[in-house]
Amino acid sequence: MKRLAGLVLTVLSSVPLIWGGLSVLSGSAGARISITDDFSVTALTGGLIGVTTFTLGLIWLRD
Repeated sequence: MKRLAGLVLTVLSSVPLIWGGLSVLSGSAGARISITDDFSVTALTGGLIGVTTFTLGLIWLRD
């Protein structure tokens, strides 16, 4: 079950990981993305969250 959760985390977190990385490389890392009316994140923050969950998913996938 832990490996399945790791696989899901790895696959789902690859999207914000790639999005954040491309935003940093293109110079638009400060662009804000509105999640709701009161909450928004920058591309850099989304990418860092993607890296964290991707790493956690790889660790769980290995165990």
